[in-house]
Amino acid sequence: MTIHDVKCAKCNVPIEGPVDAKPESAVSCPVCGISDTLENVNREAAEYVTSKAADALSDKLAGVARGSKFMTYKQGPRNHKIYRFVVDYSPDL
Repeated sequence: MTIHDVKCAKCNVPIEGPVDAKPESAVSCPVCGISDTLENVNREAAEYVTSKAADALSDKLAGVARGSKFMTYKQGPRNHKIYRFVVDYSPDL
């Protein structure tokens, strides 16, 4: 299992909080000060990773369809949210 730091999307620095953080503990960016509870930050970071994985899978499927004369791929509409907290992510597809 790989562990990644949750970072501020704007400043690209790891967020900081108490050592013994609980879900309701406040965590924040040491540069710009954006903050939220640890629970909300983790939820948003998970949404970010899910979104990036979906983008990577969609790109992969489009590439497969381009290489096939028997298959077509039409990507449906997707919402693109602006995230405050992100994780370094590179899919292994």
